[in-house]
Amino acid sequence: MKQFIYKSLILGSVLTAASCSNSEYEFDKLFPQEYHKILYVKHNGKQEMNMNTVETTPVYSINVIKAGSDPSLTAHVKLSVMSQQEVDDSYGLLDNIDYRVIPSNMYSMAAAELEFQSQEVTKKLDIVFHSDLIYELMQKNKDVKYVLPVRFWSEQDSVNSSKNDVMLLLDVKKPVITFKTGEVNTAMVYKQLEVNVGANLQNIQFSKWNFTCDVTDARKDALVEAYNTEHGTSYLPMPSAAYQLEKMTFEEGASTGNLKMNISRTPLASDKSYLLPLKMSETSQEGFDLDENVCFLKVENPKYGTLDCDRSKWEVVFCNSDEKNAVSEPNGDKGGVGCLFDDDINSYWHANWSGGNE
Repeated sequence: MKQFIYKSLILGSVLTAASCSNSEYEFDKLFPQEYHKILYVKHNGKQEMNMNTVETTPVYSINVIKAGSDPSLTAHVKLSVMSQQEVDDSYGLLDNIDYRVIPSNMYSMAAAELEFQSQEVTKKLDIVFHSDLIYELMQKNKDVKYVLPVRFWSEQDSVNSSKNDVMLLLDVKKPVITFKTGEVNTAMVYKQLEVNVGANLQNIQFSKWNFTCDVTDARKDALVEAYNTEHGTSYLPMPSAAYQLEKMTFEEGASTGNLKMNISRTPLASDKSYLLPLKMSETSQEGFDLDENVCFLKVENPKYGTLDCDRSKWEVVFCNSDEKNAVSEPNGDKGGVGCLFDDDINSYWHANWSGGNE
């Protein structure tokens, strides 16, 4: 009973205090003015910005948040690029890394300040980079790390001093076209053989263009001889009459490419193995580096071509001599006629030879 009375007295006191407009318990006194609104950067501190040389104007978006106890308030925040000295003091000395602020001609900002209206809680600032210029700068001085450090501040509103910087660590690379594998192994079965040689795009998420890459068989004889010497093999250089080099194709939106080749059996000798070294030469799309490695196409030409069949959908239609019920070991059948196409070389089937089960 006493506990109930105490709780009632406490609740009454709080309600009385809240009802007094001039009381020290008013809403704006419960929360100090600097907490009515406070600004901060969502992804602050060191952030990576990876770019490439063919997408020359990539964009990085910085999100600024307006928080606090009163979302109806407006707010205003400015931004500036930190000086080299500020970067050295805030980051360089701590990380022991030679950070360098990029020149102003290598980027542009959508605005120099952000205005929050009532009920607005987030604003986005876009920074456009000129990746080709940054790449040239990086090539001149490879021992430093180029950055763009942005600081947010306000003359009238509170800004979280521990979350008001964005240190963009910049990295620009050339996209590279590489072979998927260093060797492609195949064999002739019919008079014509279609071969696919794949390629990958690196340092770029996907292609924004339809383009091609030329492939060459230059120095074929010398490369085959060198391969045989290194590996102890006896491949023959594939005769030029047996193939025609096409262009490797890349489609918009794809991260891989493909070269289709048709190999003719007529110019090849039976029971011989052939080698065709392939190298990338040039592309129709500027800005790409090419894989310096060789892709070796190996083609076996057996006297009699064989082709394994897909037996997954095969089934027995009729069998009048199936020993699947035989019990003798090890000559018992057990598995039945289905063992003929179960892809298990250790299972078998045979017809009965005397008085067996059907």
